[in-house]
Amino acid sequence: MVKIKLVDLVARELTGKEAVYSVPKGKNPISIGRGKDADVVLFEGLDGETKNAILFDEQNSRVYRNSCLEVSRRHCLIGQERGNFYVEDDNSEHWTYANGRLVVSSTPLADGSIISLGKNYKLQVFFQDEDEGSSADEIGLALEEK
Repeated sequence: MVKIKLVDLVARELTGKEAVYSVPKGKNPISIGRGKDADVVLFEGLDGETKNAILFDEQNSRVYRNSCLEVSRRHCLIGQERGNFYVEDDNSEHWTYANGRLVVSSTPLADGSIISLGKNYKLQVFFQDEDEGSSADEIGLALEEK
């Protein structure tokens, strides 16, 4: 069994810290988006159903990013088939990219691949066997407690 760790590169760019999203166990594929019906909900600290985002850096300076404008309620799917991971666009308005290339069909993912939702919102994916070290859920909880 393999787990997926999704690292929010936009949050890391703004704050210097990784924001880790946990992935539901046993779900294949998983949906990613800003809507509450997605398996992994982005912008959860904000109202995910709105298209407006005001983000703050560590000095509490307002930093406006239009990342939210480009992420659909259900933007993309990540799945696993025969031991290989893939990403598919879920009919999003602003497209999905894998490592800088437009996703037009099921596109293979490797450990460390970067998925862009629109042009500005980026996630990095890591795959980890449950037998190795801590799980994505444990990593996410550890980061949230700091």
